[in-house]
Amino acid sequence: MSEQLILRSSIVLLVGSAILLAFLTRRIVRVRRMRGQLRWLREQMARAIRQLESTDKGEVLVGLQTLSMLNDASVRASARSSVVRLSCANDEDIARQATTTLASWKSDEV
Repeated sequence: MSEQLILRSSIVLLVGSAILLAFLTRRIVRVRRMRGQLRWLREQMARAIRQLESTDKGEVLVGLQTLSMLNDASVRASARSSVVRLSCANDEDIARQATTTLASWKSDEV
């Protein structure tokens, strides 16, 4: 009787350990995926902000378009002053795109 109890207890312990291991493995995979996404977001943000400081009109426009698609509060906080400055630029295309970027941020906040 006690051998059966030990055997059943061991089986329950092994099954519980396997379930816990599977849960933790899924959690680790999810955390790694999220870290990768955050790393990608930071890289895109840094690149877009660098593009805003470019003297090439095309680069500035691409940077503004990239920023309008990045839906993250830290991105907006980092770039807001540059985008506001560009919304008053002499170049019509840059000013229009900067205004569009600011508008897209406001519509996402609602």
